[in-house]
Amino acid sequence: MDETYLDNLRKFVKLIRTEQNNDKWTFEFGRKYDKIRMFESYSQVRYFVERSTGNIYGARSNTTPNLAWYFGNLNRCHLWSWKNFHGEPVNDKDIRMVSHYGPYLRYILVED
Repeated sequence: MDETYLDNLRKFVKLIRTEQNNDKWTFEFGRKYDKIRMFESYSQVRYFVERSTGNIYGARSNTTPNLAWYFGNLNRCHLWSWKNFHGEPVNDKDIRMVSHYGPYLRYILVED
């Protein structure tokens, strides 16, 4: 495993812990996707991180990522706010909102 990827994954989890003031966040390794999990009364996977790209996706379930729910990249996670239930872009100029489902907004990366 690439050390840079592992460092970025640790920084991402630390960022979520800090912004939510909750130390119950952790990560778990997978083959293609690593899981970002929050331990409360039950364990819930909130994000999946694709190992090959560092892209952060929402969770369809505790075992499956939802590739339609994009939450940036490990290299750009500091440009997002992680205070709410899901991340929201704050200073990421390459992200556009494309739709919403109830209170949740869906974003895509706009490449030039």
